[in-house]
Amino acid sequence: MWDLPQQEEFAQDLCKLFVACNISWNSASNAQLNLFFSKYVPEAKIPDRRVLSGRVLDFLAAEAEAGMKSKVAGRFGTGQCDGWKTNAKAAVVTTPVTVDATLYINAAHDISPERKTSDNLLQIVLEDITYCEERGIIMVGYCTDGGGDARGMRVRLKRLKPKLTVPPCWGHQVRFKMCRNLCSD
Repeated sequence: MWDLPQQEEFAQDLCKLFVACNISWNSASNAQLNLFFSKYVPEAKIPDRRVLSGRVLDFLAAEAEAGMKSKVAGRFGTGQCDGWKTNAKAAVVTTPVTVDATLYINAAHDISPERKTSDNLLQIVLEDITYCEERGIIMVGYCTDGGGDARGMRVRLKRLKPKLTVPPCWGHQVRFKMCRNLCSD
């Protein structure tokens, strides 16, 4: 058996592998996986799925957040949000923030049970702006697509935070105009 620090490093690396390869947490209890490791890495103890997706993942997330905080504190940032449907048809809104030309994933919200309104989107955006500001980011702008709920949210956001720049996304504008021009030919 490995000593505790080496076993903990293995657990963290295994957690990262599961996340990167989109492997189910339940696989940690899979008999074939355990046979493989007992044959090729007998010193390693495979952590239980609850340990991997709990304590180990929480530690790695806190470590990543601490690393991000040191890079963004006191810097100017711009937020953005966009939504889409997953393969499982769940409605998701992501709200990344860009600081010093680096994109940081702030949150991904499952909004399937909610109505898609500008008021609901505004609540998500305000909470995420607060989250960023609590981490020391000086928010200077917030960009969204030009859809109805996003457009309405930008109007309300500008009223609540008049110093914030709230433009529509240039990329969405170009794509829309290109599609409209192609369809009219």
